Amino acid sequence: MTLIKPKKADVSRAIAKAKGIYAEANDLQMHFSRKQNDLKKCISNVKEETIREAFENTTIENFANAYPGIKLSTLQRNGITNVRQLQKRISTARGIDGIGERTESVIHHSLSNYKNELAKSLSIRFDVERKDPSHTKLLQSVYPIDKEKGISEEAFSISQYFNGYIDDKIRVVNPKWSWPLEWLFKSADKKAVFAINLELIQSFNQKYEEQTKQLRKELSEIQSFSEEEIWDDFKNNAARYYAVLEPYFSIGLEKNHPAYSLSAEIIEKIENTELMLSKLKVKLRGWQDFGAKYAIVQKKVLIGDEMGLGKTIEAIAVMAHLAHGGQNTFIVVCPASIVINWVREIEKHSELKPFLVHGPSRERAFDQWQVEGGVAITTYETIQRLKHENLDTIDLLVVDEAHYVKNPDAKRSQTIYSLTERSNNVLYLTGTPLENRLAEMVNLVGKLQPDITKEMENSVQYIGSNTFKEKIAPVYLRRNKEDVLTELPELTQVEEWLSFGQEEGQIYREAVRNGEFMLMRRAGWQGITKKKSPKLNRLIEICDEAAANGKKVIVFSFFKSVINTICSELGDKTLTPITGAVSSAQRQEILDIFKSSEQKHVLVSQIQAGGVGLNIQSASIVIFCEPQIKPTLETQAIARAYRMGQTQKVFVYRLLTENSIDERMMEMLDTKQQVFDDYAKDSYITDHTAAAKDISEKSMVKKIVDMERERLQVDAV
Repeated sequence: MTLIKPKKADVSRAIAKAKGIYAEANDLQMHFSRKQNDLKKCISNVKEETIREAFENTTIENFANAYPGIKLSTLQRNGITNVRQLQKRISTARGIDGIGERTESVIHHSLSNYKNELAKSLSIRFDVERKDPSHTKLLQSVYPIDKEKGISEEAFSISQYFNGYIDDKIRVVNPKWSWPLEWLFKSADKKAVFAINLELIQSFNQKYEEQTKQLRKELSEIQSFSEEEIWDDFKNNAARYYAVLEPYFSIGLEKNHPAYSLSAEIIEKIENTELMLSKLKVKLRGWQDFGAKYAIVQKKVLIGDEMGLGKTIEAIAVMAHLAHGGQNTFIVVCPASIVINWVREIEKHSELKPFLVHGPSRERAFDQWQVEGGVAITTYETIQRLKHENLDTIDLLVVDEAHYVKNPDAKRSQTIYSLTERSNNVLYLTGTPLENRLAEMVNLVGKLQPDITKEMENSVQYIGSNTFKEKIAPVYLRRNKEDVLTELPELTQVEEWLSFGQEEGQIYREAVRNGEFMLMRRAGWQGITKKKSPKLNRLIEICDEAAANGKKVIVFSFFKSVINTICSELGDKTLTPITGAVSSAQRQEILDIFKSSEQKHVLVSQIQAGGVGLNIQSASIVIFCEPQIKPTLETQAIARAYRMGQTQKVFVYRLLTENSIDERMMEMLDTKQQVFDDYAKDSYITDHTAAAKDISEKSMVKKIVDMERERLQVDAV
């Protein structure tokens, strides 16, 4: 076979094109490098500004308390009220009366040390109302970084391929000045090698020329936001911005934080685990990355992160990691009210395929999932009806709101326990690991890692909290908002105490006489109109004020009759209320409208139906119409708005009636909340102390009714 001599000009063009592609790929990388440098400069400027502001505005009392050797009274006598004034005075020839040269040296050293300590714990919080200019510039630098990083990574792959493979080929085929003679005297073998190398160069050009052009086009299309636009984008995507900035600021949770309480061996395994997230489309925060690795390393765990920290994303990250390794049989079991939310989250944040195994087509969807693989999303009720006993493999079982299966005698609990035993990996998720009985949480842990609870049962009657913490850590992980979301805006909780309307007072008195606990709770809403019901009147005032300030409101009540009264009064300012009768699909439609509509600025919800599993960061005002029997109901409801991604200050209003059951219930709730905080909040519990005994709702109701009868001097009917 005779090889046709290629034209020197064609060879030169092929080489020039390959080198041009390489140069373009390098330039795309350099563009990203420049953008990274711009971002780092912005970060540095914001850090310096933040540290300076925090440092100079430190009160002299706080500074002196941090360094007991410095006499506060002497500084105050000199009219010094903050560190800025102290720094100025100590640096002038005038000095400070009553402070000698040695003390002055101590103060200089203390000021420097204090500033360094501030830098170590530096956090950042973007104020959407203040819109600090340096923060605006920082957000504008953060916005394109992820997209440009993806472009840079693709360009890097092209450069690597050129350097490792094509550059050698160019040296082989690069024609000399005596090209015709050179070709003439080449052996057949060398001509064949030449032809193969030239073909590889041309193949490189064909493959990557269009790709580099596309990358350049994508780079040019990345939007540049104005000041107003960047703050609007931040409001809608705050979590993404903070995820980019987390490595540069103290807005995550250190691995040695007490919340983890893990052994050095487990920590080492977690740190040595690389998350494979090619199928994930969202950037993880530090604690989410740790939580996902923890679940992968420990296999079967309970993640009890406080509501609003993104447990759903952690679960999806675990699925993405397992799917990368070829595992693809995942089941999510959750309350019916949030199945659509799970479908959306998986579609939005991953490349995994969700199957809604719920409703009339559940059997068909379940069969299709078993054939194709992916994520089967179903409810506690539906899973009991499905023929899942013959499943060969369950790579991951995710049980959301896992406190739903705390009762071991319930059929749905037994179904979940059976699936737990047959699954390779299990992830129980709940922001409420216990409500009334601490033993319920131990039961959940026992289903995941029985050896841990067996060891506890065989221990002495009283287990110290630190010892228990270490024992439970391999299966139970909990992080709280204050530990990780330091960027969250302020949360203000306000108790609004009101009187009964005239008719309401009489209704309440009769309800007490008859022992009608539920009527006692909603008596403050029996006036029906604003004029006759102080609670309703105050709610309308809050909603009107919110509308005037462009704020959105969520209203929670236990009672449908109260919800109907509120919706009737609000009219077209609100939407269809979320109750147990609203399907999961309808719920999502309501939430979509609420987020986008300027007119429909109030969302009314029954607390049992809307207080769980929803993300409503567009609202910044939460109203409770009455105290709830369980403190966790209120905590969950607040977390619908006050969660990762919230950029506005959140106000929580509790509408309470003085001289009524509301006073008694608030006292009781404080007690129940303390039990939860003491024994579950920091990842450890003990069920042997008097404080941890069952707080029965039935006994609480009786006690409240008896107390009110005694206060009002009303005899029971």
